[in-house]
Amino acid sequence: EHATVDGARLRVALVADGAAACASYLRVVANASGGEVAPVAVAPRPAGRYAATALLRPGVWQLRAFVEWTGFAADLSWQAARTDGACVPKYLQKDALAEPLVVTVPPYATPATPPCGERAVGGYVAEAWAPLGCVLPSEPGVRWLLVAGDSTLQELAVFLVAFLHAETTLACVRRALSDGDWVAVATCPLGGGATFDALLDLNFSAESLRCPRGHDRWRDFDATVRGYRVSFVWAGGLEPCRDHDGAPSLLGADRRARLAALRGAPDAVLFNSGLHDAARAPTRGARRFDRGAYADRLRAAWAVLREVAAPNATLIWRETSPQYKRFECEGSGGNPGVKVMNAAAAPVARRVGAAVLPAHALRYLRPQDGDGHHCRDGPSCAAQLRFLVALLGR
Repeated sequence: EHATVDGARLRVALVADGAAACASYLRVVANASGGEVAPVAVAPRPAGRYAATALLRPGVWQLRAFVEWTGFAADLSWQAARTDGACVPKYLQKDALAEPLVVTVPPYATPATPPCGERAVGGYVAEAWAPLGCVLPSEPGVRWLLVAGDSTLQELAVFLVAFLHAETTLACVRRALSDGDWVAVATCPLGGGATFDALLDLNFSAESLRCPRGHDRWRDFDATVRGYRVSFVWAGGLEPCRDHDGAPSLLGADRRARLAALRGAPDAVLFNSGLHDAARAPTRGARRFDRGAYADRLRAAWAVLREVAAPNATLIWRETSPQYKRFECEGSGGNPGVKVMNAAAAPVARRVGAAVLPAHALRYLRPQDGDGHHCRDGPSCAAQLRFLVALLGR
């Protein structure tokens, strides 16, 4: 219906017409001409209308809206058909706008180095890969972050460690991950002859060294950089080199022992479990997924994480990100299946008081990023890092 820009804030009014009025799922995303992506908050209004708002940096942005019908709300048997080698998800989404909505956000006054927080999250005053545009506070503030999740969170934790160390370290890690070369990441120089491996204390989990693939060597690590500590605990399997167990991993003896080895109480926790939960189903045929059981597993995992965290720790839930390329029809039942998981996980996160890192929205317009599963050096990785830094600075 109309769009208005007030400083950094964009407001859009949408009205569903015809078949779109029957849609039970609507997502709006924005991308800038340089490839940057930003989530747009959507709130339903009466008579098939929606209100969308976003905080955007100055520049030209395209907004796209997608609708999807939730037949999967009743039928959680996720199947994907393959025709001539192509992957065709069972449930399809479609563009809700005939043409993307193009809006221009004019320059607006911003502080040179804004503090982290709500304004910095959407302000995007910094270059895409420079979240230092939002500065982490020294005291008080988060000094120790526990990250528990799968390889998509492992990737984000590695980027955070590199970012905390130095811009040159982050640049080297970005170059290596753009090629998916985790061996090259390990050899990124830190100065004085040390390499990136030196930042990650692998004694925290010696088992990680025995994992067969390159990136698996850091399935558990502990790093302290400039007074900030980042601890990553693998939560995709019951053991460091194991996959496809999902949230129950944190209930097993091995992972609980790994958490106990932290010897202290982190003052922030970043958690996700989703893709490995769906992958627990049989590898062939229909994949059955019980949304209620998944929510119960997340509640149990959050309870374990809260046991080891400080009493007033900052809790962050990272949405399960969509999958593209060869991953779209694997495990999670396609992107509609990922939405089912996020819909089940959101109320669980809210009840434990967790903020939400909107990874799903940040990946939605970037299907070309990385290998379709990990964002690697793509703009959606940069956006997630920027959001994480902002959430830690609240």
